[in-house]
Amino acid sequence: MTSTTNTSTTTTDAPCPWWCERPAGHGWEDDVIGESAVERGHEHLVGKVGHRLRSIAVDVSGCERAVLYPNGQVGDVIGFVEPPAVNLYGDHPEPMTAGEARELATVLLAAADLLDRVVAGR
Repeated sequence: MTSTTNTSTTTTDAPCPWWCERPAGHGWEDDVIGESAVERGHEHLVGKVGHRLRSIAVDVSGCERAVLYPNGQVGDVIGFVEPPAVNLYGDHPEPMTAGEARELATVLLAAADLLDRVVAGR
């Protein structure tokens, strides 16, 4: 793997998991453990549900960590420090209609199905 700095603008040839929708070679984030490791997140947006003036986004995401050497070189990937999981983002929901609840449930089921495939490695 090649990467020579610890900023989020760095690109890398480290492969992303098959489910990651971020651009290929997206970089490592700033160092997270003093100067000994860097992290990069992987994500897959499953859907957005509009709810009145608010919206909720549902994704599957996780964060992996790699060794950062004193010379700024990024080494081997250590593994996921935040295992892939289903996440909800957005405003705090207000009461929903039955249709809005079903729409959110449909997106959450799709996210759960994707997470099952991610965990199974397919």
